[in-house]
Amino acid sequence: MTVTPPTRPPLPLRKKLLFSLIPVVLMLLLAEGVVRLFPAVTGRDPKRLEQAHQMITTGESPFFAPSPHTIFRLRPGTVINSLGFVGDEFVREKPDGVVRIACIGGSTTQGGNQFGPRGSYPFLLQSILQREGHSVQVYNYGVSNWTSAESLVNFVLNVQDVAPDIVVIHHGVNDVAPRLYPDYRSDFSHYRVPYRALDISWLERTLLSWSRLYLALRMGKYEDLDITAHTVRTVPLARRLLEPPPGTEYGFRRNLETIGDLTTLRGGHVALITMPFSLGGESASWKGFHQGIREHNAIARELCQDRAWALVDLEELVDQNRRLAEGQFLDLVHVKAKANFLKARLTADALLRAGWLPDLTDPSTSR
Repeated sequence: MTVTPPTRPPLPLRKKLLFSLIPVVLMLLLAEGVVRLFPAVTGRDPKRLEQAHQMITTGESPFFAPSPHTIFRLRPGTVINSLGFVGDEFVREKPDGVVRIACIGGSTTQGGNQFGPRGSYPFLLQSILQREGHSVQVYNYGVSNWTSAESLVNFVLNVQDVAPDIVVIHHGVNDVAPRLYPDYRSDFSHYRVPYRALDISWLERTLLSWSRLYLALRMGKYEDLDITAHTVRTVPLARRLLEPPPGTEYGFRRNLETIGDLTTLRGGHVALITMPFSLGGESASWKGFHQGIREHNAIARELCQDRAWALVDLEELVDQNRRLAEGQFLDLVHVKAKANFLKARLTADALLRAGWLPDLTDPSTSR
């Protein structure tokens, strides 16, 4: 006689779903653990993952802090002083016999390469001049993404307080972006907005905060966010201009004129550095930026000619000898430390030719 085994009642749908989800949950937890222990497996830079995590969970930039007058500045830290600039604390009192040089600009002044402050041209300028026996202090007032408008405000409120003997201005690229925005205003209020936290939904922020795996998967959306996400008006790409309209260079010219004229009025000297730029790679499609930078460099040349300021014409140098810059550009305008050393060397030579540093061969000026 055949005995038929009892049949099991079918599992309820709820249990079926639960049992099918358990392996998925376990796999996700395992993947999350692997990503936390070995973040490099995601193919993302672990440091950038951590920076993105900080930015997303707090809504704040890990590198920049709000500023009441310049909208933003560098966040004070290990290599950033309490004023929000690269280097040791800037002091108002100047030692006797010291020539103080203030370098003004954006990221190409702040640093702009993997060596950070030590790869910046102001640091290298100070090193060159001190090694050659000159008693100088070089203060780096460069802040990434600052236009000449922020630098002008900063000059009035900070730079002139330290009574620089020489002011070196290296602007050109960041002022192009406002010129490519519609409804141009020379104070850049059509472009800049007060510093704001990132607008991320509660659910998205929660997932990004808790899960490094989800963060790695979403990095494509967040990794390119920089200070512009906090401080630049949101305008659809379709409304942005392909070329800077004539007349919109006025703000840049006025800002350079004002900084330079205030410097000379207080007995200081002025030097302008034109902005070299790459013609290849990604930047090949940035024709509007190419045009704007060339126009700004032309303004720098005109101002130096009209006011007898010193000129370090890096654009002309690179245009005449593209092989000199081959392999030195990291992107449109940022360069490797080796190229920044050349920038510093040429700036030092220009200051020496202008006679703004003591002649070390003259016994009357020896220390």
